Amino acid sequence: MKALQCLRFLALACAIAAPLSLSAGDLSWRDKAERDLAALKVAIEDSHPGSIDAENPGFRVWLNEGYIKARQKLPQIQDGPGYAAVLRYYVNGFKDVHLQVKLSGVGKFRTPGFMVKLDKGEYVVANRMNLESKVPPIGSKLLSCDGKSAMMLASENLDPYFTVTQLNAHRWMAAPYLLVDDGNPFVKQPESCTFQTPRQGEQQYVLQWSDVSGVAVDNAVSGILDWNPNLGVRKLGNRGYWITVPTLLASSDNPLFHDLIADIEKNVKAIRAGDVLVIDVRSNAGGYHPWGAAIAYAIWGESYVKRRAPDAVLDARVSAANVSFLGTPEAKKESAAFAKLESSNRILGEELRAAYDAKRPWVSFPIYPTAKPKARLSESPVKGKVVLLTDSWCTSACLMFADLVFELGDVLHVGQPTNADTLYTGVRKQKLESKHASLMLPTEVFRRRKRGSNQTYVPKHVFRGEMSDTYELERWILALTAPEPRAKLATSRETASRAAPVSRRPISSR
Repeated sequence: MKALQCLRFLALACAIAAPLSLSAGDLSWRDKAERDLAALKVAIEDSHPGSIDAENPGFRVWLNEGYIKARQKLPQIQDGPGYAAVLRYYVNGFKDVHLQVKLSGVGKFRTPGFMVKLDKGEYVVANRMNLESKVPPIGSKLLSCDGKSAMMLASENLDPYFTVTQLNAHRWMAAPYLLVDDGNPFVKQPESCTFQTPRQGEQQYVLQWSDVSGVAVDNAVSGILDWNPNLGVRKLGNRGYWITVPTLLASSDNPLFHDLIADIEKNVKAIRAGDVLVIDVRSNAGGYHPWGAAIAYAIWGESYVKRRAPDAVLDARVSAANVSFLGTPEAKKESAAFAKLESSNRILGEELRAAYDAKRPWVSFPIYPTAKPKARLSESPVKGKVVLLTDSWCTSACLMFADLVFELGDVLHVGQPTNADTLYTGVRKQKLESKHASLMLPTEVFRRRKRGSNQTYVPKHVFRGEMSDTYELERWILALTAPEPRAKLATSRETASRAAPVSRRPISSR
């Protein structure tokens, strides 16, 4: 065991020390990959909470073994795409949406003239990128490529580099890259694929690969996955209100969010008295969790929320690099700005600095400030049915908002299963020496969070249509929440009294 540890240390030391005499511009792509791979490991070991987290020993297993496996790929690297593939392989092995490597200036891309998306568990043609190529019609289902099923192709080509976990939301996010050739030397792109077409049944297509720009790929992926509903509050017919929160990524002085809070507060009596309150977080991939708490304060009232808010805490990892990051003017400005929000309880750089000087590994702080013991018997000021509408984007601060909302009373969850994240959060950015990659690194870990690592919330009612179809969603939700006729209500109550209770529990990826 000690010998293996020594080998690991020597491999890392050599990787860092060998090319020091050369500038990044003089290095081969293989040498750049070796240097940046070592830098990734050092940064994660030095500053990521997982590397010293006694509650997650598996983290250090991949930290070391994954590094060795990634190094074994170095001899095959000849260009930028190979460099990118090795870094992606190592970082993706941690299975964490918050731990990412961002790459620039390394790619060359090809597509067969179209891309696919994951729809109801199947890969289907989502667009056309080249009108001159013979491609399957949009909506055609991908059955197989070169004798491999679509799922097997995804398992081999996507999972090691793009797919965070086997959860549907993570597969959905990676799906558009299934038939994108990014030059990865460790995967083989298919030559022909069979599709179930809408009108002509099964058809085989020889893939006509052609070069495309990285911008074109990014735009196409955005067109498949992204859409942006408007932040705001509106009436839901004569039944209640609909509050749309498509992001929490906003500065503390963002006027749109302050207007949202003001609109909720202006209409709060009507919102609380209505039959239905829909909180719509479609397209919300997170941001700053104090905004989620501020929205909850405006709807339910600050004292009510604080009594019922989760008692989870965050442990911030103390390291020289994390202290340095919080000492930058940008970080100081952000912390000071969010500290003005009643819903914020973020630590400041001075607290982390004091812990570093005292050689303490952690600084702990509650997520929700001045939380009092829960008063579970207190009655919710919102009298109608609260509906939380989610899609597969909901992660990070959006999931924290969901955690909070589910604590505030009887909430009906509808839409699609959420995304998922680990217990690690509080991301900062670190540029690697080659200038081709940046590491997005979590610096905090949740303690006492009810939702486990990489667990997703599954709605009680799953919407089978297009999640961007607000009109159909509105009709569907109004039908789900419509008052039942008295005779039917009596029957349903009698049935419910004999049935076992059903709890809302997240599911996890294995």
